[in-house]
Amino acid sequence: MSRRRTARRATVLALGASLGLMAACAAPRATGGLATGGSPGHSEAVRRALPTSVRVHVLAQGKLARTASGVCLLGDAGARRSFVLTNEHVVERGELPAAPSFAVVVEEPRGGSRELPARVVAQGSVPNEDLALLEVDGVALPAARLAEADSPEVGDDVVVVGAPFGRNLTVSSGLVSSLDWGGEGRGRQQVSLKTDAPIGYGTSGGGIFRVGDGRLLGVIEGYRTARVEFPVQRETYGFDVPMPGETFAAPAAKIRRFLFVHGLTAILEGRDPAKVATSR
Repeated sequence: MSRRRTARRATVLALGASLGLMAACAAPRATGGLATGGSPGHSEAVRRALPTSVRVHVLAQGKLARTASGVCLLGDAGARRSFVLTNEHVVERGELPAAPSFAVVVEEPRGGSRELPARVVAQGSVPNEDLALLEVDGVALPAARLAEADSPEVGDDVVVVGAPFGRNLTVSSGLVSSLDWGGEGRGRQQVSLKTDAPIGYGTSGGGIFRVGDGRLLGVIEGYRTARVEFPVQRETYGFDVPMPGETFAAPAAKIRRFLFVHGLTAILEGRDPAKVATSR
């Protein structure tokens, strides 16, 4: 092997090692689906959050076209029906070749999963209301407890549950890094929440849970990235790295407004909105 080829190979290997190290730093650290380390408080928050979290599959012409995450807000044991919150950009048709259909993947505690058909019952609009609600028949999932409006605080310890790259649910941890407010006077409310918890593609719609009480603080909408490039000989290698503290989410206040606008506040009271409508 020539010296030039040897030098080039060494450079590529060094680059690969650098990419692997940076990817490892940016990716959620998990063992068997659970983040390593953490206090007993984190462990309890994870035990509460995992059963309420699901994977969301978007299908076009019978083929898997998009994956995301979701969190259950209500599971009605009597009607065997659940309502799962995710993002509007997850359920929109966008560039799909045909109108999409949806499925929710429920993971079993010790391996295996069930895929259940779902349908959209409420849908916001990007960018102001990037939320959607799915109805899933045939199962009563454990439901997350939504935090009170404006209760998240900067510095709150959180765990995040999502399905990066469409794989099994994974947990990462961090804190609330910033809050954005909108409105005037007493009408001011939280409109966006950010966290530094590591996430990956496919985590959109995943829940952010407060460690202290396990309540749902928000639902991930997306994250900002920085482009990192490395010149190697005559080629350039690059990738996008999630920026720490720049994962943004719809906070509890926005989720509550979304449900109110769509006439679904009964969900927050643990009541099936269909039953409430029938009883009127």
